[in-house]
Amino acid sequence: MAQTMTRGFRIRAVVSAAVLAATATPGWSQELPALFRVTDVAGNDVLNVRAEPDAGAELLNALAPDAVHVEVTELSADGRWGRVNMGERSGWASMRYLAAEPGPAWHELQTPLSCYGTEPFWSFDFQPAGAKIAFRTMEGAKLDFTADWVAPASGRNGVIGMRLSGQETTGFSVFRAVSCNDGMSDRVMGLAVEVFFSGPDGRRGYSGCCTLAP
Repeated sequence: MAQTMTRGFRIRAVVSAAVLAATATPGWSQELPALFRVTDVAGNDVLNVRAEPDAGAELLNALAPDAVHVEVTELSADGRWGRVNMGERSGWASMRYLAAEPGPAWHELQTPLSCYGTEPFWSFDFQPAGAKIAFRTMEGAKLDFTADWVAPASGRNGVIGMRLSGQETTGFSVFRAVSCNDGMSDRVMGLAVEVFFSGPDGRRGYSGCCTLAP
């Protein structure tokens, strides 16, 4: 692993350690957040989204019988319900009617991530093709980076560090698989991120949430 890392950017090789760590404990909780599709729901029916993980809880919304790219951010204690976000709210849908979409787990960093925060509002978009990151603020700041390397935290499932290199600014970010509120709505994301930069304008740090949903 050390030899592979010295050959430059080898995101797949470095992150393979994260995959092993995350799969050491079986169960979906180690892989979330993840994208799912609705399954086994009749074409003239819907999958209910409720306020609590209980069939008798308040009905908040519903997923179409052919809904795809449904992000599940956490499971209920019994594993029968998954937390999903619809509009500005977070609710619970039955995992009986949700099937995992094919593709790598989030911690392999082979799928796009959209991250953002408030005070001030900012966005951090990660594209695995070329390991490109675009950081933007409402005030108009634009910073583009490449991820030099990515590494999992030893002994900490679901914690990934990433070094960022830009033209005049460098930095790093840390992704954590934990419940995260965006501070603007009742949504609950499954990933938190901290981002730190150092450049001509000084040193800055930001904290926010990320989503896999396109």
